[in-house]
Amino acid sequence: MTRVLLTVGSLILLTLVAVGCGPSGTAVKKGDLYTATEEVKVVAQGIYDGNYDESFDVYLPQGTVLQAIENSPGTGKVVGMYPTQYEGITDPKEIEVKLVPTGVASQTGFKGFYISVAKELLGTKLKKM
Repeated sequence: MTRVLLTVGSLILLTLVAVGCGPSGTAVKKGDLYTATEEVKVVAQGIYDGNYDESFDVYLPQGTVLQAIENSPGTGKVVGMYPTQYEGITDPKEIEVKLVPTGVASQTGFKGFYISVAKELLGTKLKKM
Protein backbone atom coordinates (compact mmCIF):
# COMPACT_ATOMS: atom_id res chain seq x y z
CA MET A 1 0.00 0.00 0.00
CA THR A 2 2.81 2.43 0.88
CA ARG A 3 4.61 1.64 -2.38
CA VAL A 4 1.43 2.38 -4.37
CA LEU A 5 0.97 5.73 -2.60
CA LEU A 6 4.60 6.68 -3.23
CA THR A 7 4.28 5.78 -6.91
CA VAL A 8 1.05 7.80 -7.28
CA GLY A 9 2.64 10.70 -5.38
CA SER A 10 5.71 10.57 -7.64
CA LEU A 11 3.52 10.61 -10.76
CA ILE A 12 1.60 13.62 -9.49
CA LEU A 13 4.83 15.48 -8.69
CA LEU A 14 6.32 14.67 -12.11
CA THR A 15 3.13 15.85 -13.80
CA LEU A 16 3.15 19.15 -11.88
CA VAL A 17 6.81 19.77 -12.71
CA ALA A 18 6.20 18.96 -16.39
CA VAL A 19 3.42 21.56 -16.68
CA GLY A 20 5.39 24.21 -14.83
CA CYS A 21 3.83 23.96 -11.38
CA GLY A 22 6.81 22.48 -9.61
CA PRO A 23 9.89 23.81 -7.91
CA SER A 24 11.75 24.24 -11.21
CA GLY A 25 9.84 27.46 -12.09
CA THR A 26 11.58 30.80 -11.71
CA ALA A 27 9.78 33.42 -9.66
CA VAL A 28 10.68 36.98 -10.62
CA LYS A 29 10.12 40.06 -8.46
CA LYS A 30 9.47 43.53 -9.78
CA GLY A 31 12.84 45.30 -9.89
CA ASP A 32 14.99 42.18 -10.40
CA LEU A 33 17.86 42.84 -12.80
CA TYR A 34 19.16 40.45 -15.46
CA THR A 35 22.08 40.79 -17.86
CA ALA A 36 22.44 39.16 -21.26
CA THR A 37 25.38 36.72 -21.30
CA GLU A 38 25.22 36.53 -25.10
CA GLU A 39 23.10 37.99 -27.89
CA VAL A 40 19.48 37.01 -27.30
CA LYS A 41 16.33 37.34 -29.41
CA VAL A 42 13.25 38.49 -27.49
CA VAL A 43 9.80 39.82 -28.31
CA ALA A 44 9.00 43.45 -27.58
CA GLN A 45 5.54 44.94 -27.28
CA GLY A 46 4.70 48.44 -28.49
CA ILE A 47 2.02 49.99 -26.28
CA TYR A 48 -0.62 52.30 -27.72
CA ASP A 49 -3.65 54.23 -26.47
CA GLY A 50 -6.77 52.10 -26.28
CA ASN A 51 -5.11 48.93 -24.93
CA TYR A 52 -3.69 48.07 -28.36
CA ASP A 53 -0.22 46.61 -28.63
CA GLU A 54 2.02 45.37 -31.42
CA SER A 55 4.85 42.89 -31.09
CA PHE A 56 8.22 42.92 -32.84
CA ASP A 57 11.47 41.02 -32.47
CA VAL A 58 14.48 42.60 -30.78
CA TYR A 59 18.05 41.32 -30.60
CA LEU A 60 19.73 42.28 -27.35
CA PRO A 61 23.54 42.22 -27.38
CA GLN A 62 25.64 40.71 -24.63
CA GLY A 63 25.77 43.06 -21.64
CA THR A 64 22.24 44.43 -22.04
CA VAL A 65 20.61 44.89 -18.62
CA LEU A 66 16.88 44.24 -18.16
CA GLN A 67 14.72 45.10 -15.16
CA ALA A 68 11.51 43.22 -14.30
CA ILE A 69 8.50 45.55 -14.43
CA GLU A 70 6.17 43.08 -12.71
CA ASN A 71 6.10 40.20 -10.27
CA SER A 72 5.83 36.82 -11.94
CA PRO A 73 5.23 33.56 -10.04
CA GLY A 74 7.28 30.45 -10.71
CA THR A 75 4.44 29.03 -12.78
CA GLY A 76 4.44 31.92 -15.26
CA LYS A 77 6.04 31.41 -18.68
CA VAL A 78 6.97 35.04 -19.48
CA VAL A 79 7.80 38.19 -17.55
CA GLY A 80 7.65 41.81 -18.64
CA MET A 81 10.98 43.66 -18.53
CA TYR A 82 12.47 46.96 -19.60
CA PRO A 83 16.05 47.53 -20.74
CA THR A 84 17.93 49.82 -18.35
CA GLN A 85 21.22 49.55 -20.23
CA TYR A 86 21.65 48.86 -23.94
CA GLU A 87 24.97 49.21 -25.77
CA GLY A 88 26.20 51.47 -22.95
CA ILE A 89 23.10 53.68 -23.15
CA THR A 90 21.07 54.22 -19.96
CA ASP A 91 18.69 57.00 -21.03
CA PRO A 92 15.23 55.41 -21.55
CA LYS A 93 14.32 57.60 -24.55
CA GLU A 94 17.62 56.84 -26.31
CA ILE A 95 17.12 53.11 -25.67
CA GLU A 96 13.61 53.38 -27.14
CA VAL A 97 14.95 55.06 -30.29
CA LYS A 98 17.52 52.25 -30.71
CA LEU A 99 15.14 49.34 -30.13
CA VAL A 100 11.71 50.37 -31.43
CA PRO A 101 11.32 50.41 -35.22
CA THR A 102 10.35 53.83 -36.61
CA GLY A 103 7.18 52.36 -38.10
CA VAL A 104 6.06 51.22 -34.66
CA ALA A 105 7.07 54.35 -32.73
CA SER A 106 5.55 56.75 -35.28
CA GLN A 107 2.06 55.24 -35.16
CA THR A 108 -0.68 57.36 -33.64
CA GLY A 109 -1.13 56.69 -29.93
CA PHE A 110 2.30 55.10 -29.33
CA LYS A 111 3.05 55.31 -25.59
CA GLY A 112 6.12 53.13 -25.15
CA PHE A 113 7.27 49.53 -25.13
CA TYR A 114 8.37 46.66 -22.96
CA ILE A 115 10.00 43.30 -23.53
CA SER A 116 8.30 39.94 -22.96
CA VAL A 117 11.01 37.58 -21.75
CA ALA A 118 10.43 33.83 -21.92
CA LYS A 119 11.41 32.45 -18.53
CA GLU A 120 13.34 29.64 -20.20
CA LEU A 121 15.98 32.31 -20.97
CA LEU A 122 16.45 33.17 -17.29
CA GLY A 123 19.52 31.49 -15.86
CA THR A 124 20.86 30.67 -19.31
CA LYS A 125 21.11 33.63 -21.70
CA LEU A 126 19.93 36.09 -19.05
CA LYS A 127 21.65 35.89 -15.65
CA LYS A 128 20.28 37.50 -12.51
CA MET A 129 22.50 40.30 -11.22
